[in-house]
Amino acid sequence: MTAIATVATAWDEYIDTWLDGRSQRTKPFERWYRSYGGAVTAEAMPEPWIGSFVRPRVVMLGLNPGEADLHFQGRAGLFADDIRRLGSFSRWATTDPYGPGPWEQRNGVNVYRRARSPSRDAGPATTPSRDATSSSSSSTRGTPSE
Repeated sequence: MTAIATVATAWDEYIDTWLDGRSQRTKPFERWYRSYGGAVTAEAMPEPWIGSFVRPRVVMLGLNPGEADLHFQGRAGLFADDIRRLGSFSRWATTDPYGPGPWEQRNGVNVYRRARSPSRDAGPATTPSRDATSSSSSSTRGTPSE
């Protein structure tokens, strides 16, 4: 297994435990959380990258998160549902979750993503079947509590 695949697998396993509510932030994950300068909450899914990490064309690293939208990023959110259905965070990350679709329907055009996308007019590699209004979670802002 390559070093990149090892890192992707470690994150997939960590996010699986987070989805189940049993994550414990041990090294190196605690260091990753502490490195953030943005609004971090343990109630929102950690997103270490977006795109294909193992075979990247472009990988967008989440360096300083903004306010969490638990409707999408919480354990009961749309993104969590997509990860469970797709089988891993790594697969989900390749679906362009912040592109056209439920995220932009609810939050407006993602200017950050559009400015950095290699193909601004291209759709996602795969489009998860979901509705932006189907989750009952809400937004939150804060610091890690785990």
